[in-house]
Amino acid sequence: MTGENMELAEWAIPFLENQAVDIFQPDIINSGGITGTKMIADTAARWRIPIALHNVSGLFLNLASQQLAAALFNCPRIECSRGATKLKWAKTNPLVIRDGKMKVLTAPGLGAEPDPDFVRASLAPGESGWA
Repeated sequence: MTGENMELAEWAIPFLENQAVDIFQPDIINSGGITGTKMIADTAARWRIPIALHNVSGLFLNLASQQLAAALFNCPRIECSRGATKLKWAKTNPLVIRDGKMKVLTAPGLGAEPDPDFVRASLAPGESGWA
């Protein structure tokens, strides 16, 4: 498994065409956002290689990853923090993970509305607010 630092779909081609990976693992943050990561997934699909979205960047990347994974036929799994459901960060539609399966949220955008009180309490020292 490789791919979390691939920035462009073209960089993935040598790994894919040589069947050097069983699963390709792009990261939305490093791979050009949702659009760039979808391009990598589509490229991997040409060689019938599944992807598993890489995620070590927290809850909001979990939400973006689950939305993208739900839209891709070759993404049967995503990486997710074990503690993702323990934080009470959502005002509506909390993240649900049971038996290794994450329920895809259906609200607009990333699927959930963050609780402003949780976000304010989680700001780094010196940060004054959030958009």
